[in-house]
Amino acid sequence: MLKLAVRGNWKQVLAGAAQEQLESRVLPDYLKERRWFGGKARQIKALKILEKIPMGDDASHSVQILLMSVDYTAGTSEIYVLPLAFAEGDEADQIAGSHPGGTICRLNAKGTTGVLYDGVYSGVFCRDLLSSIAKNASIETNGGKLCSYRGEAFEVHDEDFQTLKPKVLAAEQSNTSVLYGKEYFLKLYRHPDQGLNPDLEVSRFLTEEVEFPYIPHFAGGVEYLKADSEPISICILQKFVPNQGDAWSYYLERVKEYYRKILELGGEVSGVPPVPASFFEFSWHELAPFYAELIGKEAIEFAALLGKRTAELHKALASGTDSSSFTKEPFSLRFQESVVKSVETLTESVLQLLRCNLNDLPGHLQSEAKAILDLDNRILKRLQAFADNKMEAMRIRIHGDYHLGQILFTGNDFVIIDFEGEPARSLAERRIKQSPLKDVAGMIRSFHYAAYLSLLAQSETRSEYVSRLTSWAELWYSVMAASFIGSYLDTVRSSQIVPAETSQLQILLDVFLIEKAVYELGYELNNRPAWVLVPIRGIISLVT
Repeated sequence: MLKLAVRGNWKQVLAGAAQEQLESRVLPDYLKERRWFGGKARQIKALKILEKIPMGDDASHSVQILLMSVDYTAGTSEIYVLPLAFAEGDEADQIAGSHPGGTICRLNAKGTTGVLYDGVYSGVFCRDLLSSIAKNASIETNGGKLCSYRGEAFEVHDEDFQTLKPKVLAAEQSNTSVLYGKEYFLKLYRHPDQGLNPDLEVSRFLTEEVEFPYIPHFAGGVEYLKADSEPISICILQKFVPNQGDAWSYYLERVKEYYRKILELGGEVSGVPPVPASFFEFSWHELAPFYAELIGKEAIEFAALLGKRTAELHKALASGTDSSSFTKEPFSLRFQESVVKSVETLTESVLQLLRCNLNDLPGHLQSEAKAILDLDNRILKRLQAFADNKMEAMRIRIHGDYHLGQILFTGNDFVIIDFEGEPARSLAERRIKQSPLKDVAGMIRSFHYAAYLSLLAQSETRSEYVSRLTSWAELWYSVMAASFIGSYLDTVRSSQIVPAETSQLQILLDVFLIEKAVYELGYELNNRPAWVLVPIRGIISLVT
């Protein structure tokens, strides 16, 4: 572990030669090992601390919130947030032992050796952050101002603060989460962009403007403001929702039970019943009772409930009157052409990637992968049908990254979380109004992945297991998707945000399903080649 030394207070590490060492060596090395750092595949050219914001009343021990700019040898720079803290003595040993991933470097300050560490692991900092939200506090800095504000769902009284013990959750991804007792959930944005974060914006609108009940209620936020610049969102505070995990975990268990039943029945199952190619033409009620029991009526009914909650979400997001950000707007041919152009560009790029990687795929996947390359004209034909037909539908704000992992399961209902949108897109792109069927397509594709995951996990050791259950996977997926979208349409149809005509619905949904499946194909080629079977079969089923 690297070591630094300063003569005085530990915060002198943020000045002079010590800061230069932090910027040139210590922090770049630390960031590269963090799960929330998105630039691991890029070469860091320079890191610069843009702002140091003291948090807390104790001037000598206050955590410094760092805003850092990371420049790369190629591509655009990125902003990262890191609360910086110092511990010495027994506290330093405790931090290093309990949170080795949060320890940044050794530091000798005033002759005492301690550690610089990620301040999110400081209980004092976490409580100070909550307190600043409660007080609507502002902290003036040399370059700007850190503004905290409470939402209507914030209900903490002074005497309650000591009972809300902060706990950093281990399952961090692009952000870091802190749970305060069983009351509040704070998400620290590690990689914020300049501009209004949709997570803050949408959560606040749904909580305070339309009182939508099926999200964690907005309780507050913290933003950094600078003159003549867009705000930078630092964190969001929400009411904690007791839950039994996410919908992804729930459905993985259900599909495993489904496959186990099939294997146990063996020859007693005569075959997979046929289902229509279109989800709009299929209802699980048409299944023989035997197959409905095999799949599980509870899982099917919950898929319908999720469709209803999704429709209610979209109706709420389209209900704005005073804010142009949440008023619905009609489709236009220009918008449709822009969607088609975007999907065409994506398809061309991903198919070229597939050609380059075709021979590296497992042998049993190559024939199906080759089939995709012969379908480019059919894909373009489907897209052209969308461009040529003026859609009687609306554009609204949507979730933007909608899948089973973004849904909490409470045991009898669902709560929708994480309104940041697709992380790879800019904030401006995430705030663009889209068809709500883009979210619907994301959820349908998520059901497809759930159907195949346990099969793919055993593909190397039990190929006969996969070949036997593949057609059953498609049945499970079709039933879940049909139940979901049937309930969705029953709930949303009167709102006029989706086409009333089934033909237009089919064209529109096909475009977004193709877009999502093609994106998934590119992702799997780059990250999990053994999984390309799922998007390949998704594309084939859509365009053949």
